[in-house]
Amino acid sequence: MKKIMYLMMGIIMIYILNPIISFANDEPLYVPTFNRNEGALYAKGNDIVIDIDEDNNTIVKWSTGSVKVPETVTIFGGGPSSSYNETNITMNGGKVYRIIGAGWGNLNDASKDKVNETHITINGGTVTDCIAGGGCIYSETQSANIVVNGGSIKTIVGGGLEALEMDGIKFDAGSEQDLKNSGNRVIKANIVINDIEKTQDAAIFAGGYEYAYVGETTLTIKGGDMSDTHVVAGGEDGYTVKSEVIIEGGTIGSYQSLSKGIVEEVITKVINGQIDNFLVGAELPSQQKTQTINKIEIFLIDGDIKNLKPGLNNSVELVIDKQNYIIYKAKDISIENETIDASKLIELTYKITAEPNNIELKPNQSKQITTKVVTNPEGLESFFQDTIKFTSKNPKIASVTEDGIVKGKDFGKTEIQVDFLDDTDIVNVTVIGFEIAMVSVAVVFLIVFIMLIWIIGEE
Repeated sequence: MKKIMYLMMGIIMIYILNPIISFANDEPLYVPTFNRNEGALYAKGNDIVIDIDEDNNTIVKWSTGSVKVPETVTIFGGGPSSSYNETNITMNGGKVYRIIGAGWGNLNDASKDKVNETHITINGGTVTDCIAGGGCIYSETQSANIVVNGGSIKTIVGGGLEALEMDGIKFDAGSEQDLKNSGNRVIKANIVINDIEKTQDAAIFAGGYEYAYVGETTLTIKGGDMSDTHVVAGGEDGYTVKSEVIIEGGTIGSYQSLSKGIVEEVITKVINGQIDNFLVGAELPSQQKTQTINKIEIFLIDGDIKNLKPGLNNSVELVIDKQNYIIYKAKDISIENETIDASKLIELTYKITAEPNNIELKPNQSKQITTKVVTNPEGLESFFQDTIKFTSKNPKIASVTEDGIVKGKDFGKTEIQVDFLDDTDIVNVTVIGFEIAMVSVAVVFLIVFIMLIWIIGEE
């Protein structure tokens, strides 16, 4: 009994003494006077939805209420100098100025806004300034997540906004001299663009804005009209440790690894889509600001690139050296104009093999397909494991999971197609139905009966 009491007291003390995570959230708060009457909505960790009402006004809804907001409003998933476990913002319609995944802290590290996970989903509507996965000024987010399924967005930032002007005063949390120790931090960011409307002079930064810090960031582009958009693997400035960009579709006006600041490592995979201008480094000199990228690996697999250029590093032309700055090029990629020496490009070939070639199942029985990927040059297989896809040509006979587990459904035959980039292998699947099973049993009994008759006859 005493042990139980001690355990309960310990749990209570953890809740009392833990200032980092707020489990009980207050109601969202709308402040119309924020930043010279532009307005701010603090979700305070509550799930909120941005939409329009019957009079075409932008409203913000949550489980117990709603409020009408102006087009100048900034939406915060958290609050000022607050701490929350998770924030969730969904936009289905309407128009707002900014959407910030976390909150803000404007004084120093002691006032830092802290959020464990932020989630922003855009299904429609218009964001006239920017979306940021992290927070503003002094803010720290462990995991920032943005998914775009539609809508018009001027700027998307995977990390946070290191500087913010409020009521005519600019607050910031970093400096160019010490980018790595910025007070605005996102440890891991993830952006997925499934679809997006064309927006004039738009930008997507996988890293942060101004002197922000981002640890690891992943940007996946699957579709959308970004023909007037600059896509950057790093941040607008600041420090990014590692960025991975996967382009599977869509139309992109300009892609570059770097804008300003420092990016330690960039991995870019172009699997499909159209890109007008692809720059390995940066597009423009940074006007005496830091502009450094230390390692680049680019995989050009398929799709169409109009112009492939080296771009800049430290404001001078980047040199493709096959060591720190590497470009792999497969046969299916189409490049109209190359200003990079062809001898600097490394030819890439690949092959996938699926085993076993034939699978026999009973209904509700499952078996695993294993795959083997071979690349030339060797050792690049791990870069593409997430691109393997399994598809059943007849899911009513046999289904397959994204991990390659095949499950028998009904009597018959079908094929599982295993796709790896532009290479394909086939696994034949036969599901033994009840009828075949009964026939098999009957045949066995018949053979046994004949053998018994033969034995008796011999005696």
